Amino acid sequence: MKLPEIKWPIALIAFGLASTMLFAGYWLWQRSAVQGPLEEQLAAVSGVTAVELKNGRDEFSLKLSIKDDADFSLVGEEVNRVLEKAVPRQQIDITWEDTRNAQLTDVRAAVDLTLKEAQRRHEFVLMTDRIAQIAKQAGAAYRVGVGEQSIYVELRAGDNVLYDVLPIIQAGGEDR
Repeated sequence: MKLPEIKWPIALIAFGLASTMLFAGYWLWQRSAVQGPLEEQLAAVSGVTAVELKNGRDEFSLKLSIKDDADFSLVGEEVNRVLEKAVPRQQIDITWEDTRNAQLTDVRAAVDLTLKEAQRRHEFVLMTDRIAQIAKQAGAAYRVGVGEQSIYVELRAGDNVLYDVLPIIQAGGEDR
């Protein structure tokens, strides 16, 4: 029995079209069933003013803006809850849009050791006292919040603000 001869140009074109259709279907599903609803849920979080979501191959990239008078730690915790429900166990890179300046960056660098120590030892009251002292010396206002999984740091000087989030390290040394 003789097998029919394969027409390679037609086979390659058919393979290319099928691959393109699969990719387009996957992209459309991601955009309409995952990204769209997730952006809507994040925009509905109290205090969030803008959401920009980019879906990469292995991770989501998220850029958020929040209201000036919003409590950063509460907004951060609510965003984490929404993300955990919508995309569990997915690696998400979150960028909090801020207007940091050199003064705030210097204050953040000055409190880094205190934050790292609190992150590992869970000494949050001592952390707050030290940050208050450093921020006061630099002429900056501060707000620190501790959530289930993270430490939220907000530093302010005039119209400028710096947001930073550090994961809380578990006793075994792993991030939550």
